[in-house]
Amino acid sequence: MGSGQYNGIAFDNAGNAYASTSSQICSLDVSTGTTSFCKSINGASVGDLGSCAIPRPELRVTKSVTGFVGPDGKPTVVAVEGGKVTWTIEIENIGSMAATNVEFVDTLQDATVTSTKLNGVEKGADYFNTAKPVNDPVSQEGIIAPGAKATIEITTEVPTGYLDSHQDALLCNQGTVTLTGEEGSILTDDPDTSELFDPTCVTISNPVIDVTKTATMACLPDNKLTHPVEFTITVLNPGSESITDVAVQDSMPNCTPTYDSGDTSGEGLLDPGEEWVYKCTVDLSVSEVTNTATVTGKSVVSEIQLSDTATYTVKSPELSITKDAATVAGDGIAAPGETITYTVTVVNDGPQGVTQQGISIVDTLPEGVDYVAGSMERTYWVTSGGTRTEVTDQPAVSMDAERKLTIFSASDGISLEPIDSANPDASEEITITFDATVSQEIDLATITSVTNTAVAVAEQTALECPVTASVENELRELYQFNVNKQGTNCDVGVPTCDLSGAEFALYGAADPQAATPVIADTPITGGITVDPGNGALFVSSQLREGTYWLVETKAPEGFVLLATPVQFTLDSNGVTLTDPSAHTGVISTLAGDENNLPTIVVKDTTPAPLPAAGGPGTTKTGLFGIGLIIAGWLGWFVTRRKLPSVVRD
Repeated sequence: MGSGQYNGIAFDNAGNAYASTSSQICSLDVSTGTTSFCKSINGASVGDLGSCAIPRPELRVTKSVTGFVGPDGKPTVVAVEGGKVTWTIEIENIGSMAATNVEFVDTLQDATVTSTKLNGVEKGADYFNTAKPVNDPVSQEGIIAPGAKATIEITTEVPTGYLDSHQDALLCNQGTVTLTGEEGSILTDDPDTSELFDPTCVTISNPVIDVTKTATMACLPDNKLTHPVEFTITVLNPGSESITDVAVQDSMPNCTPTYDSGDTSGEGLLDPGEEWVYKCTVDLSVSEVTNTATVTGKSVVSEIQLSDTATYTVKSPELSITKDAATVAGDGIAAPGETITYTVTVVNDGPQGVTQQGISIVDTLPEGVDYVAGSMERTYWVTSGGTRTEVTDQPAVSMDAERKLTIFSASDGISLEPIDSANPDASEEITITFDATVSQEIDLATITSVTNTAVAVAEQTALECPVTASVENELRELYQFNVNKQGTNCDVGVPTCDLSGAEFALYGAADPQAATPVIADTPITGGITVDPGNGALFVSSQLREGTYWLVETKAPEGFVLLATPVQFTLDSNGVTLTDPSAHTGVISTLAGDENNLPTIVVKDTTPAPLPAAGGPGTTKTGLFGIGLIIAGWLGWFVTRRKLPSVVRD
């Protein structure tokens, strides 16, 4: 009452306030606490105004949700993730006296405040994070006159992902009001509920529609896309509301997406968690194509128009891959038991480096060709300390059930920079070599060649067509032949006989692919060896079809070497002399059969009937003749002694 000046306060029917002393009555300005127009009343005591019912302020505080806006800025009928909610708080003085030192605070923690207004005036996003004075539109700060009210608007943004951390899907809020003369605080009240001092809650919805797009295609030899290409468009509802009026369009000409599957209920609503699949097939013959699929729909509860797009690029490879197969003879032809050495080379034709997801390289071996364990060597590039370094290693790789060798997987993170056009020799490349053996049991009657294929893929976010390199090796059978060394004029009635003591060497062609074969400089190691059980018989190693030369390197004792090498071809027909007339009477051939190898017969001739090495010879015949002469002489002598004398008459 101001230092004891006043002992009574009263209001008239118009709401005007008056203060009194023992002898005066004054008009009271409740907004400032000052008096004016004081007037003495003679003969009357006005101090009894203090005995009247003391007037007091009484505040009623309500809070309600007055607006929803979607992420697109358009009004909605419910609160949604990414959208905005506006709360309106009305602080009304229903008492008979002005409320003073009125303050309001609202610490909304589960949403981001974007705007606060007091009586329509913007105060800033975080204004009411701490207690601030509020007033009606005409009173001074902190005062709300009787019958007047202060209006506060708080606009919040619902975080995306709110439902992931709030299983009840509710966003609740409650503010607090304090004033002079009121013990404690007044909580905001939701007038739509019967519970006292309840927080105001809104249910959050999350209508979402997503679309993804993939393609199924392969590479043509010219690194263009195969045609047709089948595109698959998948529409997903990861939100909390069902979606109606789903429509899918594609920017690619001639691609009209057609519903394929996914509507499990059959009611035409894309329910939460459902995926609908659409497909279209387009003929393409270009190296790269980019297109966009668009899906639209409307959420059933919030009635929000939804849409999403998926831009997809299908392109032919920027990687290039080559493959080589080196065979034993260097002619690309392999035989059972032989080893093929494969080399795979991958380069990046650019212009961008392959660094995002790495490179995968897989090699598939054909039936009948087996990987030689431990034979693989890889050379590739890594980044270490900001520097590109070439690395060579020998990985432990094994062939899986599908006969595949996984040389690199995308998880290895192998990168490859583009070819340096200014210095191609210094450009990066990935090189892999490994050995594989042709099975001895391979059926050459049904398998005449083997093809090995390597596939490389740059695992980028946009699908890249894999690059493929294949190499084919013709399969040929290996052949063998015998050499039989014979002597002539072995004995009477024995024109030929086996002759031991010779040695032979076998030579191949210096260039097996040459039109006119020329004998090689060195013999084939182990090309022909003597039979341990027969010194006159020699057997060749397993040999490829081709031209060969037989050279006698040691003659039996008492004989001379073949004058010139014997040239012949070896194939499925056996042994064929290149020039039979060159060794007439000396060289002949015998055809092979299922029990015998084809044979080259080498005969040694002598000027007279001389003994064949190891044969019966002519000595026995001569002794027999001498014996006959002696026997004839002895017979003549005995007969002569026994002749009777002549009797003469």
